[in-house]
Amino acid sequence: MMQKLKKLMQGKFVKNITVLASGTAGAQLITIAASPVITRLYGPEAFGILGVFLAMINIVTPAAALTYPIAVVLPKEQEKAKDLIRLSLAVSLILAVAALAVVLTSREALVSLFNMGDKEPYLLFIPLLIIFGAMVQTSEQWLIRMKEFTVSAKVKLYHAGALYGSMILIGLFYPAAAVLVTLAALGNLMKSLMMAYYSLGKTLRVKKEELRLDKVRLRAVAKEHDDFPKYRAPQVLLNAVSQGMPLMMLSALFGPAAAGFYSIGKTVLGLPAHLIGKAVGDVFYPNLSEADKEGRKLTPLVKKGTLGLAAVGVVPFGIVVLIGPFLFEFVFGAGWDRAGEYARWMAFMSWFMLAARPVIAAVPVVKAQRFFLIYEAVSVAVRFGALLLGFYFFDSDLAAVALFSLTSAATYLFLMAYVWMIAGKRDRRMSKEMGGRAE
Repeated sequence: MMQKLKKLMQGKFVKNITVLASGTAGAQLITIAASPVITRLYGPEAFGILGVFLAMINIVTPAAALTYPIAVVLPKEQEKAKDLIRLSLAVSLILAVAALAVVLTSREALVSLFNMGDKEPYLLFIPLLIIFGAMVQTSEQWLIRMKEFTVSAKVKLYHAGALYGSMILIGLFYPAAAVLVTLAALGNLMKSLMMAYYSLGKTLRVKKEELRLDKVRLRAVAKEHDDFPKYRAPQVLLNAVSQGMPLMMLSALFGPAAAGFYSIGKTVLGLPAHLIGKAVGDVFYPNLSEADKEGRKLTPLVKKGTLGLAAVGVVPFGIVVLIGPFLFEFVFGAGWDRAGEYARWMAFMSWFMLAARPVIAAVPVVKAQRFFLIYEAVSVAVRFGALLLGFYFFDSDLAAVALFSLTSAATYLFLMAYVWMIAGKRDRRMSKEMGGRAE
């Protein structure tokens, strides 16, 4: 048993997770150190406006290239992976132009709907951030494919230092919501350029002739991976909507300050997911893909990853449940205890979200993207209903957050159980096909 544990700890899988987690840990340490200063400089209302802006961006950018970047890891041939990068960037440019048209014709209605006050000009960032988002996604997935996890870790660290350092420095002289929103937008640009630079310099060497778009090849690779725009892109969009719903509805019905409390709670509770969950997911995805190509069993890998992350989350989320209000007021300053009340309930959702990372990574590998889309559509409807129940039946922002969080936890639990079942069916089928040789 000890030899197996030692072998596991010395394996590439754990080493890659450690590299990614170390970069993420450094970035999160910067976030933790900077947040108490930033909350005291700007206040809940500014954070609420930033949260609503980021929620809108997070709805648009994950599907900026119709999730084709996620497919970059899958092809055996390098040239197909590069074609997927070209396709992703071309699609994002088309979508950015479409988004610009929507913003120019509907920005007043959007500002009124989300109670953004005089922050209408911020909406003009959206088309640019679609392109920046696609650049980040394609660069990240290429680095994951090439297993250059050190580069990803380095970029996370540099990006966090520059972003939060700028927020504090400028906030000392001009602590306005405009500063937070503008820096968040510029931060995405900076991250996309850094990821692209390190991708080009490290593993993605591009010749002049490769910059030309071969329409026939792009059509072929788009058709081969058409399950991503058909199923994964709508799923990602629906998930982003469900994550952004509380911020938008809190801002619209209770004002920017309520959205600010939710935003800081989400930031704090997202630390374990960003620190460990994303690192595990990014390393897990190519490993699952390799295991699938080799005909090995996937269920043990997925279950171990899920249960391991669930165990990791017990302590941090348990602390928030027990002393959330005191902790938030102590760290972020007077008046932020309400955010701790929100966080108590959000901790349940965040715990299941963390545990579900390996399951979500397994979805494209076990060919469950159609199911994932249906699951997400039902999940969004259920979560939206929970928010409405809190707002209109209980007339309480806290009740709305509690119901939304508990409902979200239940949907993640269902997702884990179902994907385990799908992976088990795949393993049994592979075992029969290979005459019992799948390991």
